[in-house]
Amino acid sequence: SDASVQLRVHVSQIEPYYTQADVYHAYHVVRANGIPDENIILFYYDDIANSKQNPTKGIVVNSPNGTDVYKGVPKDRAIIGKDITPERFLAVLKGDKQSAGDLVLNSGPNDHVFIYLIDHGSPGLIMFPRDEMYAEDLVGTLKQMHVDK
Repeated sequence: SDASVQLRVHVSQIEPYYTQADVYHAYHVVRANGIPDENIILFYYDDIANSKQNPTKGIVVNSPNGTDVYKGVPKDRAIIGKDITPERFLAVLKGDKQSAGDLVLNSGPNDHVFIYLIDHGSPGLIMFPRDEMYAEDLVGTLKQMHVDK
């Protein structure tokens, strides 16, 4: 079986910085554990590294005195900024290239999929930059993925 990873953050702007920093860090963790880039799909806003409010321009850390977790994070394996929507997120999960474009999850019945969501949200709700997704939509998509593959 193959492992696929999807990492997503919804927020933009320097506050809260840690959400994007944690997604960048998670990318490096899964790469260090042998997951190839072609099995990783990232969703991030990409507006903190070069923000005027970032005291270390071009560098993002996720712990005090930490290493740069922004360096090496691919843009060609990412859906960035305003393109991050609940509809696109679910289409990527379903492998729906017509709705999501070429960057989709190509999982099968023997694959393991890890989805890392970091956001504030609330019970039953996942926030996106300009919209929200309800847990029932995500659960429904995951159940449909199980049936389809």
